[in-house]
Amino acid sequence: MKIVHWIFTGLIASMMVMSVSMYMSDPAYVKDTLGKVGFPEWLFYHIVFAKIAGTVFLLVRKWPKLTEWAYAGFTFEFCLAMSSHVYGDSTDPEITNPTGAIMAIVLLMVSYTTKRMLEKK
Repeated sequence: MKIVHWIFTGLIASMMVMSVSMYMSDPAYVKDTLGKVGFPEWLFYHIVFAKIAGTVFLLVRKWPKLTEWAYAGFTFEFCLAMSSHVYGDSTDPEITNPTGAIMAIVLLMVSYTTKRMLEKK
């Protein structure tokens, strides 16, 4: 169970690191995309910070309450991403495809569920 948990947690962390890398390598594109799904440009910086902090708290596990908050924050972020892709005001198929967000939700659910199972042992 521990191996499964860390595989899924590692996949979530990898997704967040890749996401932050994309945000930082081409911020103009990301800000434009955020605008196309209805978010203000200033939200960009908050998302980057939250993804970095959440990833650190998922992996370090030194602060259990912050780890729980990281799981909650990523749940909100992925659900918001999914709904933004589905209901955003764009005709671009790349922007309207919620597959990545759905995958992230599933990975996060498995990571969290296995974490809770390990804590009960």
